Amino acid sequence: MGMDFTLVSYNILAQDLLENHSYIYKNHKNDALNWSHRLSKLTDELLLLKPHIICLQEVQHDHLDDIKFNLKELNLKCIYKKKTGIRTDGCAIFYNDSKFVLKDFKSVEFYQPNIEKLDRENVGLIVRLSLKENPEEYIIVATTHLLYNPKRQDVRLAQIQVLLAELDHLSFRGLYKDGIPERFPIILTGDFNLKPCSAPYKLLTRGELEYSNLTRLTLEEPFSEDANLVGKQFLPPHLGITDNCQHIDVVGHSYTKPSRLYSSDNNERSGKISPDLVESCPQLFSSGQLTHSLNLNSAYHHVNKTNEKYASTYQDEWITVDYIFYNKKLGTGTDSNLKLLSRYVLPTVSQCIQMGMIPNNRLGSDHLALAVHFFFKTEKVTS
Repeated sequence: MGMDFTLVSYNILAQDLLENHSYIYKNHKNDALNWSHRLSKLTDELLLLKPHIICLQEVQHDHLDDIKFNLKELNLKCIYKKKTGIRTDGCAIFYNDSKFVLKDFKSVEFYQPNIEKLDRENVGLIVRLSLKENPEEYIIVATTHLLYNPKRQDVRLAQIQVLLAELDHLSFRGLYKDGIPERFPIILTGDFNLKPCSAPYKLLTRGELEYSNLTRLTLEEPFSEDANLVGKQFLPPHLGITDNCQHIDVVGHSYTKPSRLYSSDNNERSGKISPDLVESCPQLFSSGQLTHSLNLNSAYHHVNKTNEKYASTYQDEWITVDYIFYNKKLGTGTDSNLKLLSRYVLPTVSQCIQMGMIPNNRLGSDHLALAVHFFFKTEKVTS
């Protein structure tokens, strides 16, 4: 038994960002850049795909109602998180309330004013959904928009470490098998602003990353002996996030409502992590390696059979920075309930060059939409 559903992830380009960085779009047709045109093209594409879950990035807060209205035929409800500070855009997750029920959510603030790697205003959003026809079955869906700055790979890695810690907590099923926490199926989406060959991507998909001997900001292999390297410590231990990408107060404590850095409702600081708790587990910090146990895989291939790269946006060149990850295996090593059936194909770099710059008269954003069709296997509903 089970059900199939379609999920879309899309950076829709906030109009404020477009206008504040108008020099980027100086060679575009003006009529393709106004919001009413772009909204029409964006919603046309989404309505064509008929998704049951939509994860959007760069959603301008005062355009959210416009988007909801244009998508009303899809019967969607929405959770939204604006970026920290004065930024006007954020992340949104829409879900079809005839198929899913919202059971919990987490707005993820990456901003930490006194930590260099976390002093940016990016955010993430995680929801736990139950199936309408089978309330005992849950799925975790998350989206994020990481820092753009190409020279600060370390910031993106730090943001990912925080996000993985939140996913680790919210995906816990409440049970252990042979001492290993059982998890709900996870889908992680967003604009990660990183390439498939990068260090943060390796952590996401391989579950481990040796970072101590990488260059401090760009996380690359050093080209000289005197290169400035990361060293053993990545995030400071007092933050309470271990090198296993977990909150220290859930480690060994059965994930029982941890007094984490942020509260679950408004993400304000709920008090610092106990220094004694951190000092009692020194082996979990400053190891020179990051790991996680979420078993994430990309739903997309990044090169075709002739080794030509696919692309999702243009950043001085056509590249992929947008992803949909999901866990084929659960924490215990058993198969996930999720099976990937099909995907919305991305164009190759050469096809993008032929297509020309975006937004244009057909496509409403400077990113391309990603969409996947999943089958969710469920147990028989008991009466």
